Amino acid sequence: EAVVLSSVHPNTFIQFVVQVLNDDGSLLSAALNGCMAALLDAGLICTTTLGATCCCFSQDGQLLLDPDLAEETNAVATVCFAHDNKSKEVIASLCTGLFADDKTFWKSEQLARKASAQVFSIMKQAYGILKGVGVPTQ
Repeated sequence: EAVVLSSVHPNTFIQFVVQVLNDDGSLLSAALNGCMAALLDAGLICTTTLGATCCCFSQDGQLLLDPDLAEETNAVATVCFAHDNKSKEVIASLCTGLFADDKTFWKSEQLARKASAQVFSIMKQAYGILKGVGVPTQ
């Protein structure tokens, strides 16, 4: 709801059914990015574009970006962030487990924010976002 410009689509019901065929880690970020790509591909006018990335905090104290399934399974904590393309702020997040401290959590958010720039770059190449496609004209 925060992404689709609902005033342009007042009687439209949008529902995503995500069917997982293979989970090799970072499943939530892959699903969110796939849903965003579906909105852009459908040509719906969006207020922004979101890019999702996952991080995990390993048992040996390392922050891992885009963890695979084994890294996620063995992690102390895992977090997925969805960032707004315009403001670069967090739209949504989901955390499982417990980070060592707040500093580590916010360090993971900064790491995910930088990685979301790559997600946006790929979406820009694929769908022409930031050039008017999928984003309302002002």
